[in-house]
Amino acid sequence: MRQFWFLLTILFVTGCAIKEPKWNYVENVRKYQFVFIAPTSTKNVKSGSMIPVYGFGYVGSSQGQSLDPRQAIANELMKYGFIITDDKDGENTLYVSYGEGGDGYSPEVSIQMTDLANKKLVYSCSASGGYAMSMGTSTDNFKYAISQCLLGLKAYFKE
Repeated sequence: MRQFWFLLTILFVTGCAIKEPKWNYVENVRKYQFVFIAPTSTKNVKSGSMIPVYGFGYVGSSQGQSLDPRQAIANELMKYGFIITDDKDGENTLYVSYGEGGDGYSPEVSIQMTDLANKKLVYSCSASGGYAMSMGTSTDNFKYAISQCLLGLKAYFKE
């Protein structure tokens, strides 16, 4: 019986492991100064727990949080010195698009950066938020996934 619990624990730990981020460097990102981020929809997430109690209905608490992936991406890119712009007609401008998959607790995000002038891919990445923030909310998992995805840019901006 002890071996069964050990095996179950190992399967749980490896099943919740975070996948390594994948970064695709096509062109040098340093030659770009401005970034236009495609609009994204705000995620509204409810967290908390509701416990059914016989005779009383549900007891517990719930609170909501929201996350705009565009703002999270902008936050990460500003750390590298990019200027966020709403102008789509500029030189040295990257167009950033965002996609997501997975469930609310284990999100997977993909980000592409293309040259706005010639529509060629410059950088792309994908990362998983996993259960790294299991004590936090799923918005924390999305923020973590976005951060891990854009961490590949650090190679260009080492001082």
